[in-house]
Amino acid sequence: MNRMLSKLKELFETYTDYVVVKRHDISVMLAAYKDLEERYTSCQEEVGSTLVAFVDSMKKHQEVKAELESSRALAATHHEMYAKSLDEARARISELETALVSAEHGRSSTHSERNHLVILAAHMARMLGWRAGVGTHGGDIVAGFGEVVRIDTPVGQLSWHIHDTQLTWLENLPPYDAPWDGTTRERKYELIRELFGRV
Repeated sequence: MNRMLSKLKELFETYTDYVVVKRHDISVMLAAYKDLEERYTSCQEEVGSTLVAFVDSMKKHQEVKAELESSRALAATHHEMYAKSLDEARARISELETALVSAEHGRSSTHSERNHLVILAAHMARMLGWRAGVGTHGGDIVAGFGEVVRIDTPVGQLSWHIHDTQLTWLENLPPYDAPWDGTTRERKYELIRELFGRV
């Protein structure tokens, strides 16, 4: 009986030691699991944070890409507008140059006709006994207009500039030595209207 009790006591103590060891092993395993769980949670958070940063970066990249494409499109539009404006400006310049040539031709033609009438008036004035001839400008000379036809009328002096290319038309008119009397262009035509009232 004592041997049985001793054996049971020994088995109980062995079981108790086994339970203690197992409890220790379980505690170690739980601690390891908890540590692993914490690391996993931390890793998840880190991966999540990295993923969020990556998504934000991709969004920013897409925004920058869209802005760049918009800028390129705007630049292309402006280039087309400027190119069109430049073409229009060149065409307008060409039109103005053509108009200027035409105007210069018309001006030259008009001056030619006017100068024929001025020379005719000078010869008719001489036939009436009035003094008329070719004088110099006497002041700052406009290029190409150094000679002046002057006519002394009963109402005052009349004068017109003649272009240098038309000086041969003045060969039959005598020199006119008297200076310009200061009659302005407006006053000149007032004198002509006054002269018509007397003739």
